[in-house]
Amino acid sequence: MIKRKNNKEYKSNKSIILLSIIFALILVAATVIAYYMFGLNSNSISDNNSPDSIQRDLSEITLSDTDSSDTEEVSFYTSYKPYKAIESETTKEISLATVFGSAYSQYGGELKLNEDNTFSLYVGISNSDDSKGTFNLEDNKIKATFNNGEEKEFLISNENGATVIMVPMGLYNIYFKP
Repeated sequence: MIKRKNNKEYKSNKSIILLSIIFALILVAATVIAYYMFGLNSNSISDNNSPDSIQRDLSEITLSDTDSSDTEEVSFYTSYKPYKAIESETTKEISLATVFGSAYSQYGGELKLNEDNTFSLYVGISNSDDSKGTFNLEDNKIKATFNNGEEKEFLISNENGATVIMVPMGLYNIYFKP
């Protein structure tokens, strides 16, 4: 009887070892796939954020495309939603809910750029008249003048092929994308 008991333990241990090897192979395969996917994305991000690329992408966005081919025209004049907040001094990312509190969760936010060079901007609760104004495009910047007379510069960049607009708000830079 002792031999049977040892034989069962041996088969049980063998099964555990076999399952461990299969799990390890799956884990290695998943790691290789993830590395390959993220490796490609990180290269394209750094290539797309060069100053020449940003300027070229902005000029492509702000100019009308007269070719009526199959490509979809992307309009610079659209609605942008906030997606991250960065502390100005530390460059640490902070959640939008932490910066704007429950008002952000309830009301959200939007930066809307209109073709007549007017804009509206809010994140959470805002005074509707003071959150509107006019703007001018200059290189990769938006020179904004709010209705209350306040002036700000919004920086335009490109992230993963999308136009991103950084708006300074108090101690934070708030990033918007379409």
